[in-house]
Amino acid sequence: MRHIAICFVIFIAITGCKSVEYNFVPYEELSRIESKTKADDALDRIEIGDTNYAFYFNSNDCHFYEDDDNTLSFYMKDTDFYGMIIYERSQVPIGKITDLVYRSMKKGFPDSTMEDEKYVNVNGAIGKSCVINSTIEGMKWKILFYLFTGREGTVQVRVAAREDIFNRERVDIEKFASGIVKNS
Repeated sequence: MRHIAICFVIFIAITGCKSVEYNFVPYEELSRIESKTKADDALDRIEIGDTNYAFYFNSNDCHFYEDDDNTLSFYMKDTDFYGMIIYERSQVPIGKITDLVYRSMKKGFPDSTMEDEKYVNVNGAIGKSCVINSTIEGMKWKILFYLFTGREGTVQVRVAAREDIFNRERVDIEKFASGIVKNS
């Protein structure tokens, strides 16, 4: 038992305690992690703030604009879904990140429900994803979240569409959101 404790202390010293604390994926979840990759035609790249993340997209299909220092918004040119990429310097344990996003949505939209929460591997970056259903201005919406956290802070990719459009175009929405890449 003493050797295990010593090895753990050495592991923390080498990797940094925050990495262990914030990116810990429970063992039982490892075999269920779903892998996602960016679209083949996503050749344009935008850096996400001063993080080590970037987002690949096809500029013929999508237009990005900067809202503020921590938010990039986008809309799709020929479809009815849009969203944003938010960067925050705060670190959130990966196991709790979807709960925080859900509680935040519930404050603004009390009828919100969460579905399809899971760990994902998007282009080599381990994170969590979920879909939150809400009624916004009388219309049913679904919002896909890809959430990543670590020493550099938290990155959220949010893609929203009316429920009927989301259900019809979910594959395209997930493929678009999979443009997030963690630089080495």
